[in-house]
Amino acid sequence: ALAPKQYGDADFTLNAATTSGLPIVYTSDNENVATIMGNTVTIVGINSAEITASQAGNTNYNPAQLIRTLTVSKRNLTVTGLTANDKVEDGTTVASLAGTGKLNGVLPADVGQVILSATPTATFASAMPGTNIPVTLASYTLSGDAAANYQITQPTGLTANITALSAPLATDAGEEGSNSFIAKWNAVSGATSYKLDVSTAPFSEGSNTTLAQWTFPDSGAT
Repeated sequence: ALAPKQYGDADFTLNAATTSGLPIVYTSDNENVATIMGNTVTIVGINSAEITASQAGNTNYNPAQLIRTLTVSKRNLTVTGLTANDKVEDGTTVASLAGTGKLNGVLPADVGQVILSATPTATFASAMPGTNIPVTLASYTLSGDAAANYQITQPTGLTANITALSAPLATDAGEEGSNSFIAKWNAVSGATSYKLDVSTAPFSEGSNTTLAQWTFPDSGAT
């Protein structure tokens, strides 16, 4: 077999030799993969092609033929132009992105025929607060008339920070009646809800009794 090639590799020459010294003619059985001019091979697509070197022979020499397989793989593309956004912890690994993804490595002849498609999914490696947490991306795909000749490597090396939520500070609490009370606290930046635990005052250490729990605003309580 001939040395493997990648779509977009430069032209290369074939150098078969004969003991007769007669001319050699080269052909490709799949010109969607490789075309030949003289002894120069031009790669035009992915897949495989059988390259044949033929000598016609004459009165002194028999015809001769040599066949070798050429395999052409997809050209790899990368995506740049994206950064991961920091966030306040929310108990999930969902991440968001800034910037616009840009394809790198498309051949000049294929510009406009290979398109970066889909909205990527970004995920933190951990939902816990921290700095420089790895963020992985998925779901980018390729489309367009020349897309079949390419493959994409999802962006790597992105990191971002998750900041811990601070604890809410109670500002007021009081009894409104035998079956009601008022509780107030400072809003916490980044918090989407609050959980309020109501318990009896302890008569001794560890003797609290939980009476009720509410989540605001999800429970609809006010």
